[in-house]
Formats: sequence, structure tokens, C-alpha cells
Amino acid sequence: THLLVHKISHFFTVYIDILLVVGLLLFNFTPLWKNIFSDAFNNYKTGNSSLELSIYYQLPFDYKHNIYWYLVMFTFDWYMSILCSFCFCYIDLLISLMVFHIWGHMRILINDMETFRRPSNKVTIDVNIQDEFFSDDEGQLVARDMANIVQQHNKITKYFRFSARLISTFGPILLIYYLFHFVSGCVLLLVCFQKNAEAIMLYGPLTFVVFQQIIQISIVFELLATVSDQYSNAVYSLPWECMKVGDKKKVFIMLINSQRPLPVKAMNIVNVGVQTMAAILKTSVSYFIMLNTFAEK
Repeated sequence: THLLVHKISHFFTVYIDILLVVGLLLFNFTPLWKNIFSDAFNNYKTGNSSLELSIYYQLPFDYKHNIYWYLVMFTFDWYMSILCSFCFCYIDLLISLMVFHIWGHMRILINDMETFRRPSNKVTIDVNIQDEFFSDDEGQLVARDMANIVQQHNKITKYFRFSARLISTFGPILLIYYLFHFVSGCVLLLVCFQKNAEAIMLYGPLTFVVFQQIIQISIVFELLATVSDQYSNAVYSLPWECMKVGDKKKVFIMLINSQRPLPVKAMNIVNVGVQTMAAILKTSVSYFIMLNTFAEK
């Protein structure tokens, strides 16, 4: 499992890097391509056309008809887009890698519990009744294995609490992240469905990236909810009925702890997961349909 986690982390990091580069190129080269295609670099002095940028600002100088200020703002746009892209993408990457490692440790622990040793002999309680109990020698091995499982569980819990505290520092960011995707998704859908090929070409890739980001981070956090349910079942699958009283108490404590959900909340308000993602996408589409209806009227 640890090799799987390393591979997932590696490919996910490469995927984020590719997404970052492609997004930057699409965002900044699209207006540059429009300027070249419309011959704006030759006609901006006449006032018949203006130079386009990826981000527009209200400034005291005219950068749409002045090549010097255009180059200054073009460079500044690159700087701002790189800065924002790195913040968004690598915060997502950091949180996702922590989730992957928690998921991997939980999978190892679940496998250890699902493959836990069983009693080798059956004990006859009555003439027609046989039951399974660990012998004294097996009891020592069971105590050792249970100690290892408890130790591993404590490490995961400690790591998860640290990660949860670290992720909780990004709670406001996650909440703003969801609000941003809700608003931007609605606006981008409205822009893309203007029945204009140019609008689709300009904003189609951006719309895809925005929706892909919220789906990506939600699916990553959904791994915690999935492995949490599997962990509860794995604890109960331990042969606790065959153990001694001390080991049964350990299993009982682990079973109680397994009832605590692992999913993370943004500022303890909104669950970060697939259900929240689906609600945001559904609401964005609903508002888009409403705004599109008003626009047609």
C-alpha cells in the first residue's frame, strides 16, 4: 500500500504541475493570440482596435492603446497569474498529499485487522458445542499483534490530529474556495452559453479547469469518508470473541474510536466532500438557468 501511495502522490504532483502550466498558458496566451489575430499590435495607435489583456485594471494611464504600458501590464498579469496559480494549485497539492498519506496508513491498518490471526484449535464446551479460543501461546502472539495495531492506530490518530489542525488552518480558504467555485461556475456557464464561438473558445477551458478543481479536491477528501467506514468494519471483523478480556477491552476502545468520522469541515461549517461538490454544481447550474432565462427576456 505504501508503494501505491507513493505512486499516487507522484502522479498527482505531476498532474497538478501539468494543469498549472496548461492553465497559465491558456489564460495568458489567449488574449495575446487575439491581439495577433486581430492585428491589434499594428492598429492600436489608430484607435480602431485596443490591446487585450488577461486581466483588466482601472488605472490612470491607457494601457490599451500604449504599447509601453501594455507590456508593463502584460508582465504584471503574468506575475499575478503565476502567483495565484501557485497558491491555488500547491495548497490543493499539499492538502491532497496529506489526505493520501492518511488514507494509505489507514489502508495498512485495515489490512492488518482483516488478516488478523484466527484460533488454530476449537475448544469443546459441551457435547454438541464447539467454540474457538486462543490458547495461551496464541494469546501472547495476539497480545503482541494487538499492541502493534494499537500503536499504529495511535500514530495514525496523532498524525490525523496534526493534519486536521493543519488543514483547519486552511478552513477559511476551503470555505472561500467553495464560494468562489459557486459564483465563478455560474458566471462562466453564463458566458460560455452566449451562443458565441469566441466566448466558448476563450472561457471554455477556464470553465473546465474551474469545475475540475472542485471535483478533484472533493474526491480526494471523500477518500477519508470511505476509509472511515472500512475501518469500522475492519475493527469489528477482529476475532474479539476469541480473545482474552484485556484484548477485548482494546478492541472495544478501538471500536468506540472508529465511530468518530474522519471527514474534514471547512471552518466546521461545510463538509468537504462529494456531496458538497454536487450541491455546489447543482446550485451553480440552477442559478445559471435562472440568469440565462432573464438574459433572454
